[in-house]
Amino acid sequence: MTTTFDTNNNTESTQTNELDTKTTGETEAENRPKRSERDKLLHAGNVTSHKDLPTLEALRERLQRLTESQTSPDDELKALDELLQTRIAEHHDWQKTLVADFQQTQKSIASLIEDGNIGAAQSQWKHMQAVLRRINQPQQAALEAELPPLAAAFDKLVEEQRSHATDARKALIEQMTELKDADLPLAQKASRIRNVQEAWKALGQIDEDDPQLQQFRDISQQAFEPCKAFFKERKEKQASNLIARNQLCEQLEAYVESRRDQEADLTEVNKLERQAREDWKKYAPVAQKKIKPLQQRFNEALSALREHRKSALNKHNAAKRELIEKAQELVKQDDLPGAIREAKQLQQQWKDLGPGSFKDDKTLWAEFRAACDALFARRDSSDAAKTGKKDGKAPGKKNPEISRQLSQLEALLSLDDAAFVDSHDEFQQLNKSLKALLQAEFGSARNPVKDKFRKLEQRYRARQKTSPDKKTLQLQEFASEQSAWLAELEQALINQKGLKLDADEVEARKEQYQNISDNHVTQLLQDRLAQLQANENSPEKLRGMQDDNAMAAREICVDAEIMLGTETPASDKSIRMQQQLKQLQKGLGQVLATRAERQAHLQKAMLTLECMGPLDPAQRTTLRNRLQALKS
Repeated sequence: MTTTFDTNNNTESTQTNELDTKTTGETEAENRPKRSERDKLLHAGNVTSHKDLPTLEALRERLQRLTESQTSPDDELKALDELLQTRIAEHHDWQKTLVADFQQTQKSIASLIEDGNIGAAQSQWKHMQAVLRRINQPQQAALEAELPPLAAAFDKLVEEQRSHATDARKALIEQMTELKDADLPLAQKASRIRNVQEAWKALGQIDEDDPQLQQFRDISQQAFEPCKAFFKERKEKQASNLIARNQLCEQLEAYVESRRDQEADLTEVNKLERQAREDWKKYAPVAQKKIKPLQQRFNEALSALREHRKSALNKHNAAKRELIEKAQELVKQDDLPGAIREAKQLQQQWKDLGPGSFKDDKTLWAEFRAACDALFARRDSSDAAKTGKKDGKAPGKKNPEISRQLSQLEALLSLDDAAFVDSHDEFQQLNKSLKALLQAEFGSARNPVKDKFRKLEQRYRARQKTSPDKKTLQLQEFASEQSAWLAELEQALINQKGLKLDADEVEARKEQYQNISDNHVTQLLQDRLAQLQANENSPEKLRGMQDDNAMAAREICVDAEIMLGTETPASDKSIRMQQQLKQLQKGLGQVLATRAERQAHLQKAMLTLECMGPLDPAQRTTLRNRLQALKS
């Protein structure tokens, strides 16, 4: 009872407060000054839009009554009357615009219905309805009466589209069902699922409770389920590749920064750039939004590296230019034997400098070789003169330019595969120039010099036919780089007992070997690395393997020489005889290898030699040159 009483008491108090409040409010309203009819009209007239015709007309009527009751003219009320008349005129113009818009939209809808474009027709229909609602009566009723035929045509189109969409959705459900069970690469499968889903969306809206919608969603989820793991794995791989690429950029930047004030090692820089490009390609893909800034950073790091190399290349070329000048001076010396000795020393210095850029080296080597050839031509002329006097014959004449160009042509045959493939234009120029020189020098008569040219030309064209493609060249380059790394470790372990291999580097190399397209090379490199790991604490075993591998490498060379029908050095004649006996035991009358088969055999031999180890570096170079000679 007490609670009830307190509640009622509170209620009564609240009601009393409300009454008090109302009384106060009424008092304030009574004390507020009232606005006149004139002020009200002036305010309302200025804020009323031309679209509100009823209000404009009511304000004008009130204004007329007020004006009639006044005894003196009022300029503000006169201006207000003009404003109201202007806005009423604007309203009628606006109505005409709306009617024109309505009629134009009608025509547009009719055309869209005829074309079967239901989406655009539906959008235009909504616009037309919005315009119609803003048109005044009775014009609105008259226009609305024109719509039933158009609405019937629209409904018919909707029904036709609905029927078509139902059939199309059925077909898409069948496609998704096939995808669910299809054995496709997951990336390809996800792409096709996405295409079917886009086609479903293009058919337009469908009710949420439609059975087709639920069926399509269920099958889509089932089809996409295996792809989830793929995208998760790809995302993780992208993240890992992003880290690896950032680290690669950091390493390049650190390398350039650490050697900013040092003279660049041209060989080291070339190798580093080549390896960086390979690693960059290897660590792909990365997330799309990360590619652009990361690529820019990598390009900037490579640019800095190239600037570092450019400085070294300038010094390298300057050193070769100095050797060229010395060789050219030797041509003028009276002491011919001494000049010949110095020229040979210069040739060794040139060789010790190593390669620079291929383009610069071609030009510089041509000048250096020309100077040396001119010097040796003097020696040959001197020898020929002496021989001619002894025989009672006049000394023979020899064009030094022909000799120089023949030497250049012969030098092309000693290029490695990559450089040889790029030497076609130079060969064409030399070939054309030599033919002209020989014709001018000897005419149509036979001559030993012309015979030498023909043989060199034949050797070059024969090698052209058997030159490896770019894919094989890339494989050879990769095998050579990996072999150099392994050989360096092998020699270090042989000479320094207790040296430990870098586990991370070894694992990284193993992953690279797994990505090689040639299984033979993969197996050779994997076996060699495993052998190195197994014997890192046994330098004596590695030394013993060198002798075994040396014999195996010689057998590879002899086998290639037999296959290509060329001579074998006298030191390996016994190996050749043993291999020929083995072949004889396999039977006579075997089909001879085709040119393509012989070339493939030689390329495999070169890759095998490159990848095998441990092997004495000097022996490997000798045997590599021996196989290389078979190409020319």
